[in-house]
Amino acid sequence: MGDQLPKTLPKITRRGKKCDGNDNFRRERSRRRKGAADALSSEALPPTLVSGDADGPAQRDVYFGNLVRGMVNEEVMRNLIQPAAMQAPEYDPELGPPITKVTIIPNAAHGFVQFQSAALATWSIARFHATELFGNKMQVGRPCFSGFRAFCEKPNSKSTLLET
Repeated sequence: MGDQLPKTLPKITRRGKKCDGNDNFRRERSRRRKGAADALSSEALPPTLVSGDADGPAQRDVYFGNLVRGMVNEEVMRNLIQPAAMQAPEYDPELGPPITKVTIIPNAAHGFVQFQSAALATWSIARFHATELFGNKMQVGRPCFSGFRAFCEKPNSKSTLLET
């Protein structure tokens, strides 16, 4: 009976550091990040990173989630997306096919499609988000690999359902 737990236990961060109630560790981490960002000047960065590279590979990639495992592969995704993308006003036939790469993650219910341009990728997010494929509504957005989320940006409007 002499060994009683304290009424409030200290919070532990992911790195095992203790944290007091006013989150001093977050402020310190923010200060360190700000200092590192100040150390990076635009002269030290490649020109594509300074300008934002509006049509780089990162802007052309689109996340497709909530896919039916075992039924959706690269060929199914290409056959679903390519005909619609060829009709999009953002598609430029002079740049080649609308889809440059399709990757379906094995044993997972998601994949990534790389389009010929950032404008076509943005169009595909609005067109295919919440579209039904094999009974599941797909989640489509920009890839984001932070934490447990695979995509960051959702479209503002829902697209019509595509019957397959």
